[in-house]
Amino acid sequence: MDKITVILIIFIGLGSAAGVILTVKKLLNTEKNKNDIIDSQRNEISTLNNDLNLVNKELQLKQIELKAKSDSIENLTKDVLNFSKDIDFNTKTIEGLTNEISNITKSTNIVSGIIKNEQRQKGILKLKKSKFKKFEIVYGNNMFLEKSLTELEKGIELGDNMLKIKNFSKEFKFSVKFSGDDILISGILHEKNGTRVIELKDGEWALNKASVFSINYDDTAIEIIDNDGYVLLQIEVIKNKIYFKGIFYSNTMAVVFNDGIQSVSLDSEDFEQNLKSKVSTITRIFKHTGENYLGVRNPEVVRERKKRIEIINEELLQNYNELSNLILIDITSKFVNKYSLLFNNTRNEMINLIKQNNMSKADIVHEKMMTEYESSIRAEAIKLRNTLLKRIPEDRLKRIRDQNPMSMTLENYINPNGNPEIGGVIEDINIMLQLLKAE
Repeated sequence: MDKITVILIIFIGLGSAAGVILTVKKLLNTEKNKNDIIDSQRNEISTLNNDLNLVNKELQLKQIELKAKSDSIENLTKDVLNFSKDIDFNTKTIEGLTNEISNITKSTNIVSGIIKNEQRQKGILKLKKSKFKKFEIVYGNNMFLEKSLTELEKGIELGDNMLKIKNFSKEFKFSVKFSGDDILISGILHEKNGTRVIELKDGEWALNKASVFSINYDDTAIEIIDNDGYVLLQIEVIKNKIYFKGIFYSNTMAVVFNDGIQSVSLDSEDFEQNLKSKVSTITRIFKHTGENYLGVRNPEVVRERKKRIEIINEELLQNYNELSNLILIDITSKFVNKYSLLFNNTRNEMINLIKQNNMSKADIVHEKMMTEYESSIRAEAIKLRNTLLKRIPEDRLKRIRDQNPMSMTLENYINPNGNPEIGGVIEDINIMLQLLKAE
């Protein structure tokens, strides 16, 4: 073989050997890579195992925690069951206590009823005294007895000061005494047959329930209602006035204190009718029905009084200050002439009716006169009084008042409630008219 061929063969042989070597090398590298991969996977598996162990440990801790909570819930459930049993027991206990309380309440209501009934038969009446130096005892609405604070602190017998009522004053067994801030009433009230209705001794009272329907009082008044619904006794303190109203018996007559003082002979044929016609006009100032009426005033009377006070207060501000004396004299003269005629006619009519023993008609005439006074006379009389008192010298007024302390007293104008006092109002205006004319 030539050299070229040999060289070619040698090159071919070398190339084959190199390929074999390269192939072997690749195989060796591949095996190494496999080992590296295996090692890497082993590392990952180890890491995963570690993570898995950690998770397992966490799961174990959670299981322990859940078990603890489960035990706690189980214990709580047991506690709830036990509590429910306690509630059932307590409920039964409460039911038992409720029944006991109900029984106690029934007993208490019975006792309360007994106490209330006792309160209606016995009690203490202490009327509150207002801060005045002089006071008036008012029989009905129109007979006044003025007393000083000193006299009332010693105590006064009212019967001794009622000489105007013959055959009655000695049998009017009531007295008034001041003690500190209290007004203490003493007295005995009888029925027609002499049965004692109530007895008061320095404010302490005892009532004969068989003779009356109801008693009610507060710290300014007391009121007793009979079984026919009429006011037997009513004593009320308003500012410096102590009012007595009701039916008061002597051996020969029944005397009614209300709108004036009226008497009815016990032996008169129509005694009951005449008496009821007079007593029925006494307005109740308290409630006497319901569960808790003790000390509760009659709301209608309260409203009526408030309304009346508002009207009177408005009237008290009126005057004729803008008029001259000549015009004022003319207006006053017309007032005196007009109402003197009305008063005299009414008085004469009532006298004739009383002589005829027609008391019911006399009462109607009296009521008509009182209505006329309320609606027309009073406001004009107060207006004239307010003006005339400012026009007449004080020394002349003093002389008149010294002769008659009740003269020109505002109370007579506001609340005369009787024909004699209406006549007194007209006479007052006439006296002031004459004094003004003399100026």
